[in-house]
Amino acid sequence: MALLAVVICVIDKIKKVVERENKFLVFNSNGRLVELSNEEYSIFKKFGELKEFPTKINEQEKEVLELLCDLELIEYTNYATKKIKKQYSSKLYDANSINPVGDAPFLAHLAVTTNCNMHCKYCSVRNAHQKINTKELSTEQWKTIIKKLSDAGVFQIGFTGGEPTLRKDIHELMRFTESVGCVCNLTTNCWDLNEQFIDEMVKTGIRQCQVSLDSFNDEIHDKLRGQGSLKRVVKSIELLQKKGIHVGIDCVISTNNIKDILNMIKKCEELQIQYVTLIKLKKGDLDEVTFKSLVPSYTDYGQLIDSLCYRKNEMPNVTIDCASISNLQYTLKDSELKSIPTAGCPVGHNLVCIAPNGDIYPCAALLTEKFKLGNILTDDFKDLWKKNKLLQSLRNIKNLVEGKCSSCSRLDFCRAGCRGIAYTLNNKSFYVSDDSCEYKKVEV
Repeated sequence: MALLAVVICVIDKIKKVVERENKFLVFNSNGRLVELSNEEYSIFKKFGELKEFPTKINEQEKEVLELLCDLELIEYTNYATKKIKKQYSSKLYDANSINPVGDAPFLAHLAVTTNCNMHCKYCSVRNAHQKINTKELSTEQWKTIIKKLSDAGVFQIGFTGGEPTLRKDIHELMRFTESVGCVCNLTTNCWDLNEQFIDEMVKTGIRQCQVSLDSFNDEIHDKLRGQGSLKRVVKSIELLQKKGIHVGIDCVISTNNIKDILNMIKKCEELQIQYVTLIKLKKGDLDEVTFKSLVPSYTDYGQLIDSLCYRKNEMPNVTIDCASISNLQYTLKDSELKSIPTAGCPVGHNLVCIAPNGDIYPCAALLTEKFKLGNILTDDFKDLWKKNKLLQSLRNIKNLVEGKCSSCSRLDFCRAGCRGIAYTLNNKSFYVSDDSCEYKKVEV
């Protein structure tokens, strides 16, 4: 059994420190998780509370402290952070058994309501959530869930929906999340965000907010998400930045907007938006014909990713979701595989989703009764996380996947693609290959 202990840390930027197997997992208020050795952690503790970069230190201490500053774990008034470093653990890449890489998922998405004030054409959760015939959980029930997840070792809680801002107690839930040592994140369509709402957000301690945006072209964005929605999003972004909350963009890639993405990224740079995540379209409520007409071709999406890989500007930091890893193969050379900070589908290792009634699912792409793992209010979450048969199968997917993925030279890298997409395209088996991938070996 892994040694696990929560360590008290009073450094301002740090939310939680966990000691595990002679390593220290340090999680900061911006959502960055870094694994430190005993030696690195000793230096971190010794100098982390200082206001200025120390001068009377040896070369090893200096090197470690500079790294910790660049990883956003320490902040000194007299040290200018170099380019933010990306630290990548190979644990998920090497994972090939029924056991999780951690004692708990890193991230839990909490769909705190089924209600939404939009009707986005490609919503992937609306139908699944509306099938849940139950009253919304109370504030106290959600607090019980959040505490249970924190105690299990979850580092970050993300509030989703529906539209989470429609809950009158959302600020209370955010404040509680921060109080139990988890970093809180809110994903919103921005329809109801105003200055008063954001002022209350700031008081909760939240540092980051994910905003749904598909284009800065109102003809494109409003067609997908509703008339007038782009103006509300832009105004909300300005207010969030003004109040010191980091803004991230969640952008769903479809045939509607793929040709405008580079323009969107350029606009994000102008607006000093720090993060953009490109999300591969999931089937959700869409019929098969419509879904296939909206999914960009493998080549088109691959070419977009290729363009983004070689752009010169550093803001925003653009990432792709785990379902898009197969499209990354289009541009990636074999020699580059190990240098890219990703390892494909993290289901069963890094995340879990909680539905509005407390039911637990592996991820937002697998929200049907067939994939229900249990209920967070009634089941032993720690036991379920380690022993649930479906989660064990997902962790062992590299040995179980059927078809072309099983013999692909890059199976370690993408872990057989998105299980949600693979299943919805061919529901004969949960272990089919991801047919949305058309990878052909890239010549080195």
